[in-house]
Amino acid sequence: MEKAFDKVEWEFIEAILHHYGFLDRVIGLILKCLNTVTIRFNINGTISDSIVPSRGIRQGDPLSPYLFLLCSKGLSAAFRLGEKYFGFKGISISRNATPVSHLFLADDFLIFSTASQQACRSIREAFDIYKLATG
Repeated sequence: MEKAFDKVEWEFIEAILHHYGFLDRVIGLILKCLNTVTIRFNINGTISDSIVPSRGIRQGDPLSPYLFLLCSKGLSAAFRLGEKYFGFKGISISRNATPVSHLFLADDFLIFSTASQQACRSIREAFDIYKLATG
């Protein structure tokens, strides 16, 4: 999942922060932490010119784990949409248990599903929804 969060659009992060009720001032500060970064590379002892990234969550930044969690909630929401609209069903561990379709563990993501073509299509749809939202 770490590669996916290198590509998250900052507009998605802003939208998710608004969705969860963050104040505009706080959102502005978070976005400032994201978009005031410059990157330089050391290639064989030669330092490159500065590059300004246009998206992504940096590893090692104290804010990154929290932004990672918010983006993960977006992926979880895409899977709930998949369950609702595309027929994707999770797995129940007992007769009366609520089905579980996915779990997040640190930087891993587990999907629970029946082994069918319809389930695979539904999972793909959920990922496509998330990809459209995040860039």
